[in-house]
This record gives sequence, structure tokens and C-alpha cells, in this order.
Amino acid sequence: MKFVQDNGAEIRVQGYDPGEIRLHLPRALAGDIPIDAETGLATLTRSCLLARDFVNPDWAPSNLTALAPAHLESLLERQPDLVLLGTGGRLIFPAPEVLVPLQQAGIGVEVMDTPAACRTFNILASEGREVVAALFMPD
Repeated sequence: MKFVQDNGAEIRVQGYDPGEIRLHLPRALAGDIPIDAETGLATLTRSCLLARDFVNPDWAPSNLTALAPAHLESLLERQPDLVLLGTGGRLIFPAPEVLVPLQQAGIGVEVMDTPAACRTFNILASEGREVVAALFMPD
């Protein structure tokens, strides 16, 4: 087991509900994403990509049926060891051909519902792992 001090400089999922994901998002990484002054959290309401030091709050596609290999090719520039694919409120596997770009690059892929992907992201990111979560909103 590896213990890592939380320095607050990384993205963490603080909560999720149908239609939204709430993030601890350091201001240096927020860009145009609004952070609530009272809670200190950013709320995302669209499909998104998360890494320890990166967020895309409006990732296309908007749902799993629209997911195409080209959408996952854009993740390759982040050079993750693992991609977590959060499929919404329930586990749905994408068509196998959609995952080909990641498989060809030797990048692991775990498919799970979005709440499970959020929890797993927090654990792996806190361990310093190079993980990207591609999340569709929980319904």
C-alpha cells in the first residue's frame, strides 16, 4: 500500500448525481469552468474527460451510442496507462471496434458505470497513476 499526501493540486470527484458530476478543481486547472464560491466545487453536466491535471468539461460524444474510435484517439495524447470508460447510470459495453485505438496503443480500458468510474478514478489518481476517465453523465 502506498500513502500519498493530498496536496489539493489535483482533480478529484467529490460527488455525482443524475446529470452532474462535482469536482474539486484547482483554480489553476479550471480555465473557464466556474467554481462555486460557497462549496469550492465545479459542477459538470455534460460528458467529460478527467485526468489528474486535466479536464475537458464538454467532451463529444454526448452518449455511449455516439462513441466512435476517433473520440478515443484523442485520449492517446495524454499517454494514460489506463482509461476508465464511465457509461452512465448503468454498465453498458461499447461495440468492440470502438476500443481499437486504445488496444492498438497498448492502453488498458475498464468499462463501468459512471459512479464506479468516478470512485476508481479518485483511487488511481491519488496513487499517482496516469489514468484518464471518459465519463458519460449518470442518468
